[in-house]
Amino acid sequence: KIHLESILRQKDKRTTIMIRHIPNKYTLKLFNDEINKSFANKYDLLYLPVDTDNHCNLGFGFINFVDPIHIIDLYDRYFGKKWEKFNSDKICELAYAKVQGKEELLKHIVQGGVTNCYDMPVYLTYDIKIDKNNSSIELPIKYLQAFLNFYPYSLYRIVSYDRFIVDSFYNF
Repeated sequence: KIHLESILRQKDKRTTIMIRHIPNKYTLKLFNDEINKSFANKYDLLYLPVDTDNHCNLGFGFINFVDPIHIIDLYDRYFGKKWEKFNSDKICELAYAKVQGKEELLKHIVQGGVTNCYDMPVYLTYDIKIDKNNSSIELPIKYLQAFLNFYPYSLYRIVSYDRFIVDSFYNF
């Protein structure tokens, strides 16, 4: 189970999430486009295994974020919700992946440890350079109070009715 409070407190450092109940008609490109609407440059690996016999995804995928804090936004946007495309009744579920981190997940994919229903793994990777001096993150506004409870002296700005950006973390 994903504990958002542990992520906010920076106690849970896991970064790899398994996304379940993805409609089978999503191609890697469509899934990538969907994820990039909100998470471009926030992850370094997106993986959607495909059954090469019927050319459909297997209903699950993995994303590895560059920072665990982005899991909160993924959870808010997708967990327990229907997918927009293909008029699917599937409800998205999220869980921590058994294999954590980009390198370990890639190793697992290459070794065929996820499934053997495909000949070639399908994945996208992005080389993300994290600027340690500019560590701003964007989060749903409903987490503002919880965030301030853990980081009362943080610098933040509200950018819309449903989003805020944290420019720096301070907790004294």
